[in-house]
Amino acid sequence: MTADGKKNENLRIAWLMPSAEAGAHWQPIWSDFLKIFQNTVFYTTRVWAEFDREASYASAVFQVGDFNSILVDKKGTGYQHGFLSLPFNIILYLAQFRPHAIIANAFSMWSLLAIILKPLFNWKVIILYEGSTPSSDFRDSKIRSLTRQFISNHSDTFIANTKSAKEYLSQFLKVEEEKIILGPYLLPDRQAMTQKHQELDFDFSSLKHPIFLFIGQIINRKGVYELLEACSILKEKGCSDYTLLMIGEGSERDRLEALTCAKHLTEQVVWLGRKNYDQLGTYFQKSDVFVFPTFEDTWGMVSLEAMVFEKPILCSKYAGTSELMVEGVNGYLIDPKAPEEIAEKMRLFITDKNLIDEMGKKSKEIIDGYTIDSAMQTFIKAIARTT
Repeated sequence: MTADGKKNENLRIAWLMPSAEAGAHWQPIWSDFLKIFQNTVFYTTRVWAEFDREASYASAVFQVGDFNSILVDKKGTGYQHGFLSLPFNIILYLAQFRPHAIIANAFSMWSLLAIILKPLFNWKVIILYEGSTPSSDFRDSKIRSLTRQFISNHSDTFIANTKSAKEYLSQFLKVEEEKIILGPYLLPDRQAMTQKHQELDFDFSSLKHPIFLFIGQIINRKGVYELLEACSILKEKGCSDYTLLMIGEGSERDRLEALTCAKHLTEQVVWLGRKNYDQLGTYFQKSDVFVFPTFEDTWGMVSLEAMVFEKPILCSKYAGTSELMVEGVNGYLIDPKAPEEIAEKMRLFITDKNLIDEMGKKSKEIIDGYTIDSAMQTFIKAIARTT
């Protein structure tokens, strides 16, 4: 199957995305995907807050119901162990649509249903796997692992977003190498982030540079407490000529904002709360260094977005996007569990501001090699292989 011509007009593709609630980054992927494969339906339960129902791709997004999140084991600094109880009416919609191919996100209940029904409807199944982390892989769960092996044995093709995802699929789930296509498909929407400059109701003029920027959920997994500890270490060493902007909300915000006051860091740390996605580009532009101290992330789109804006990155070695880091070239890898190390790397930018421009340019050079067009080629290859 080629990516052009009338064959694509008749090719029906169902995309199973259990939840796109935190997935504004799917917008450019789905929009461009529809230009190539017009007869596609994106099935999901929830969409992101800024979802534009007037957008060109919106009519192809179909919400089939909602899900229940059932926690089995709540990890303090990792992903929460549990599963999504997804609506079974997806079976009726798929039976009506009768897709030639299904693109299923990871190993959800919907992915399992797609595999179980595969002999009946004779569709092909492509599995997307974002990244490998201890919590997301569930290697310690025999039931999960057996279910994933069953799905893997009966799937046709896999798209691995990271090298670690490919290693997990091939080494742990024993997927044949030739069935795995490696290619990042979760990439920044450059146009959406750069096409307009949003006026902010925040004054940057009084902030001390360099400005370090954090964007993410204020929860244990994101390493925010350790980041504040690093700021406290800097203060103890007499280093206070910088600003840390905190953008995001979460269960730990009140406690950590109070901790900022208790440690006398209010002149350095500024809490801004949640900001709309279309405002983030302006915050990236006005900041100097992006900090991503997560304890566990399968990917970490926000660090790639910072690279689009030529920002050096202090990136956790436990983030999927660490694969795009070149130590000492476009930033530094950090151990988020070691506040002293975070403080040391922050101090490098504070004492030598020339690093910001030099490393920022390298960030831009690296991310320029990853585009939505390249992601589309990955999807085209996967679909051509299976249909």
